[in-house]
Amino acid sequence: CPYCYVRKSSERMDESIGLRAMEQVFAGARTNGFRRVKLKYAGGEATLHFRLVRQLHERACSLAQETGLELREVVLSNGVFIRPDVADWLAASGVKLMISLDGVGEIHDRQRPRKDGAPTFAQIEHNVDTILLPRGIRPDITITITALNAPGAAEAVRWALDRDLPFSLNFYRQNPLSLSRRDLDLQEAVIIEGMRAAYRTIEANLPTRPI
Repeated sequence: CPYCYVRKSSERMDESIGLRAMEQVFAGARTNGFRRVKLKYAGGEATLHFRLVRQLHERACSLAQETGLELREVVLSNGVFIRPDVADWLAASGVKLMISLDGVGEIHDRQRPRKDGAPTFAQIEHNVDTILLPRGIRPDITITITALNAPGAAEAVRWALDRDLPFSLNFYRQNPLSLSRRDLDLQEAVIIEGMRAAYRTIEANLPTRPI
C-alpha cells in the first residue's frame, strides 16, 4: 500500500527473533498483571510467510497455557494470497483475519495494486466469497480513507455490510515514506462528503452488531 510506514524490502523476521519476542511479551504481561495478550501478525504481508505464523501461533498457545493468560490473535492481510489451506488453518485455530480493503473495483485497485501494478480487488472479492465465507470465516475489513478513495467510502462500507462483515474506517496519516504521494493528502471537503455518504449507507443498512 502506498501509505505504509514500513519500508518495502525482501527482509523477513527470523524465527528465533519471533520466538524471543513472543516470550518477552508473555513475560511482561504476567509481570505487570495483565490478563490477556493480543498478537497481530502483520508485515509486509503475513500470508506470504504463513509457516512462520503457524510456528509463532503454536508457541503463543503454549505460553498462554503456561502463564494462564488469555490469548487473542489476528492476521492482517491484503487478502490477495488467501488459499484454501490457509483458510482451513484459520478456521481450525480460531485466529481472526483482518483484510485491508480501500474501495470497490477500480477505487481499491488504484490505491492498493500489486507490486507490478496489476489490480487486486477481484481476487480479494473472490477469496472472501468463495474461500472464507463458506468456511464460516468473517474477516474484519479495515478501510483507510485518503483523498483518492474518500468518494468511494460508502461503496466500500456497503460491500462489507452486504456480507455482514465487521469493518473500521481509518484516516490516512502522512509519513516519511509517503511524502511523494501528495494525491493521498486529506482534503477536508472531500473527506467530509465521503464520510457523510458512508454514514448514510450505514444508517440505511444498520448491522445487527454494535458499530
